[in-house]
Amino acid sequence: MSQPRAPFRYTPLKQGQIRLLQPPTNADDVSWSLITVSLHERDFDALSYTWGDQSCRCSFICNDQEFLISQNLKSALPYLATRDSFLPIWIDAVCINQSDEAEKYAQIPRMHNVYRRAVQVWVWLGDGQAYNPEVVHEAISLLPLIGGLRDELSMHSTFKPGITPHSKGLPSFASPCWRIIHELSMNPWLSRLWVVQEVALARRVRILYGTNEISWEVLGTVSQCPSLIASRMAKADGQKAPLFEIRADNRHNLFYVREYMENQIHWTERLLHMVQLVYRNLCSDPRDRIFGILGFAAEHELDQMGLRSDMTIVKLYTTFTHFLLKNNSPTNKDWWRLLEKATFVRKRPGLPSWCPDYYSLADPAAGPHIELEDPFTWGGSCPYHASINTDVAEQGENPNVIFLLGKILDTISAVYPQHPDITIYHCSAEGYKQLMFDLGIWERRIAEGVLGQPGLGKLPTYPSTVANPCDPEMIKVTLDDYWRTLVGNRTERGAHRCSYQDFCHFRLATDRLAALMNKWDINFDHALLMSANQALHSFMAECAFGAEGVLEPDGEAYETLELLTTITFHADLNSFLYGRRLFSTSKGWFGAGPDTIQLTDLVCILNCSKVAHILRQVGGSDGTLSYRFIGSAYVHGMMEGQIEGLAREEQIFRII
Repeated sequence: MSQPRAPFRYTPLKQGQIRLLQPPTNADDVSWSLITVSLHERDFDALSYTWGDQSCRCSFICNDQEFLISQNLKSALPYLATRDSFLPIWIDAVCINQSDEAEKYAQIPRMHNVYRRAVQVWVWLGDGQAYNPEVVHEAISLLPLIGGLRDELSMHSTFKPGITPHSKGLPSFASPCWRIIHELSMNPWLSRLWVVQEVALARRVRILYGTNEISWEVLGTVSQCPSLIASRMAKADGQKAPLFEIRADNRHNLFYVREYMENQIHWTERLLHMVQLVYRNLCSDPRDRIFGILGFAAEHELDQMGLRSDMTIVKLYTTFTHFLLKNNSPTNKDWWRLLEKATFVRKRPGLPSWCPDYYSLADPAAGPHIELEDPFTWGGSCPYHASINTDVAEQGENPNVIFLLGKILDTISAVYPQHPDITIYHCSAEGYKQLMFDLGIWERRIAEGVLGQPGLGKLPTYPSTVANPCDPEMIKVTLDDYWRTLVGNRTERGAHRCSYQDFCHFRLATDRLAALMNKWDINFDHALLMSANQALHSFMAECAFGAEGVLEPDGEAYETLELLTTITFHADLNSFLYGRRLFSTSKGWFGAGPDTIQLTDLVCILNCSKVAHILRQVGGSDGTLSYRFIGSAYVHGMMEGQIEGLAREEQIFRII
């Protein structure tokens, strides 16, 4: 029976020192040694892993004393002791005294130096003990093949019956190999914030899953495959892809960051871009949202930021954001994307309107993460160029205020009802029929408010012929302006096209869609919206046209076209208006802004921005005229620099 050991006691570190763990010298010894050295004194390795459940603590013998560690780290130690390296290893949970707040605050901001200095960074993904070792070996041997399918699967927009596991030399989805592949490609380690700097700064990365080593490049491609497998290969051989889920996070960016670090750009620009890359990565402490990416700046650079570990979360976030906005140019699209993140809902009290709540950004409930300037929304670069003026306002020293330069277009005079949210309808044929019925009523109310013509009657062949009959000084909103605003004028995205004819089918079919869905026995699920556009193109290529090249209005082919175009137009509309509301201004401008917009909000074109923005005038605490930043907006007819042709005075906006 082993003798009880005293609890582990740390010796305080001196300036420039770190602790390192040395494994037992023989297989029978279970006691590790913790030594103290200068950071630059000797070579060492470092570990990157997830702490896991901290409520389950395991005994670990170090310097002949008892230390309590997490189950995940406990399972890693035997493999780390026999890894392909004779060097001591740095492990944060042991090498930093986690019960000493002063030491933690001193060491954690400097962890990036440890990972830069480490000869190798070892990544621990788990021990795989729940599976047969032979199955684990087989699953890992399949990873290069699965990763090689990424580009092929990405070429298809939806499920392809011909792409089956068997056709690609893979085992059936019933094979236990797929559970292991899922565990690796969806591993929690891939989504943690701290690991980004740990591997991005490493000289060499080596990945362990039990006794098996996995290539960094292979894991990088495989981590991008779960959603592709789920949507392209699911049910391909009669069985669903097990466990794979389509989840929005920054998992794939972890592998991109190592390549990005090779770019020779200014450190403030790099830090600004890192916010975009890792804002969905997870951490437990809200302060880590900032400290977890500061490793991408050098020590002398960090001193310029004025950040302190004892700052409140609000002060930390505000100071960090103000520094990035002040020391980067608004000509950088990431500058505006950072501002847009400040408009997500569920922010903690006390943050300025222009400062994101970085911790809530990773929470799916924080609000729709939809940015008009996000290139991924467009399948390429953003097509808008609302401002062509590159003059910028100088930022002051007050960390609670920023300044924006631009012009006021108009004041919001009407805010229209939100469009029916597809997420509240059950994924069934009946739910989708109800959605389309509600959507039809909603769209007609919008048309009446914007165009002044209830019902519109029969839609004209040329949409520009319908104009707003109101005051002659008002902007004339044509039917063409109207339908394009419903989809943000996103008429071309890759191979996808959206046209006035699609809108006509959508409008005429919303009342008839339930009957059409019954006739064609449509069973609605999430794949319907994804596959409708592809089915539409296939249908147009294969169906029989009439003598004049148009479909017969009473034929089944016409009904099929009507159904498919209705679904695809709704998908375009839902994609653009999700999280947004339509509005009109006092002079008749028609557009869409954040769902938090209010009457009397100002529609502005701010210099250097590709999109319009909404500001709200408020009184500052000292009586100074100030504004709150509400978010980005689309205004039809104002997205190509047209503001320069209007008599609008440029002014500086004080944003609080």
